[in-house]
Amino acid sequence: MRNWLKGGLLTAGAAAAALLWAAGGAWPGGAAEEADPPYREFAAGEYKVEVALPGVPAQVLRENPLAVSVRNAAGAPVSGAAVQVDITMPGMFCGTSSSELQETEPGRYTGSGIPLMPGRQTAGVTVRLPGGESLQVSFPFSAER
Repeated sequence: MRNWLKGGLLTAGAAAAALLWAAGGAWPGGAAEEADPPYREFAAGEYKVEVALPGVPAQVLRENPLAVSVRNAAGAPVSGAAVQVDITMPGMFCGTSSSELQETEPGRYTGSGIPLMPGRQTAGVTVRLPGGESLQVSFPFSAER
């Protein structure tokens, strides 16, 4: 063993943290933490639902633009759906911010959402298809002041 380790200059905790960081692991609040992606694509039955929040991290108590795209198994846009987004904070009861998105082009629905507090959020997206079937996906993101 090296003298600097025997001498107690490097504690077991510091060694473990250094190894975790060097291996590319998460370092709470540090640069090794991955940023939220601005969009994600989800498989929902025979459909693909893409949720986009271009301004991540979102801003608390402000309207943040949202877009949802819906495509069928063949990749064609699905028009005529009703799309609702409910923003909540998992593990907290601080209320729900809901919004209805509007179809702006075939299969693309846009609007905005308002996170109520800073921290981890979930945008619960419900898509009601013209035939009555419902699709649900959850899009996690962060909000800050």
